Amino acid sequence: MAPCLSSIRTERIRVAKLTSGGAPLAGPTNGYVSDAQVTVDVTLNLEAGDEIIQKNGGGRLCATFKDVDRIKNATIKMELCQLDAELLSLLTGGTVIGTPPIGFQPPGAQDSLENPVCLEVWTRAWDGSSQAVLPYGVTGAFWHFVFPSCKFTPDHFVLNDQTLIVPVTGTAQDNTAITPDGPFNDWPTDVADVGGITKVYGVFLNNPPPDANCGGIPVPAQPPATPSTGATSGAPGTWTPAGSTPPATVSDLISGTPNTIVASPTTAWATGDYVQTRTSGVAGQGYWNGTAWVSGVAP
Repeated sequence: MAPCLSSIRTERIRVAKLTSGGAPLAGPTNGYVSDAQVTVDVTLNLEAGDEIIQKNGGGRLCATFKDVDRIKNATIKMELCQLDAELLSLLTGGTVIGTPPIGFQPPGAQDSLENPVCLEVWTRAWDGSSQAVLPYGVTGAFWHFVFPSCKFTPDHFVLNDQTLIVPVTGTAQDNTAITPDGPFNDWPTDVADVGGITKVYGVFLNNPPPDANCGGIPVPAQPPATPSTGATSGAPGTWTPAGSTPPATVSDLISGTPNTIVASPTTAWATGDYVQTRTSGVAGQGYWNGTAWVSGVAP
């Protein structure tokens, strides 16, 4: 049975620099762990579903249809209680002043704002009146939120007799280039088995977060991708071996690019079963009909 837990207290954030294509960018100071977060405000931005209304000649409704709204991206407004030059530079693409750092300046009007990062946020998983225990026995469970691709800019701030709150605002979006076990190679196997967190956001139960650090930390070199060789039915199904990289598209799944995918079971999959390729949404879903891979969900 899945645990029914609350989420309280935002305890930690971790940031990793990404390439322009969305893959983790390895480097000795391309990551950061901080406990300076005050709030992380997430607003999902929706594309309204199409609505069709047709009346007949008598003015009465003849046909109606309303499609569901769909998530386009998310707006993230994050407030920090420390004026941390290195963290702000990593988040926004601004410039650190001095070595060691003594200051920061934001990107200029003509500077590129193409500075994608992966943002991770830990909150305490709470079970009634105490912190939850993970299903596999680890105490001190946390909810681990992931926003796999974000672009931030500095926002409005106020200088007064109170603690300076440093805000950044950004947009989070899907990122199929994120590695299945995350930029720091430490996401749980269950997460890696479904290809990682590639949507606008994802959340899972995990161990306590890493310690905060005043200064950059390494983003490790990513292990070479292992293409999937098999797929097990489900809704969604899973790719094998665990942590492997699925085909990029359904067309690749059908053509066996880069590998032929062996279905499990080899008989026709049950109604509703499918696997998700690296293409997001319905366009990336395929199933085994008993003789071949087919686009869509098993009927």
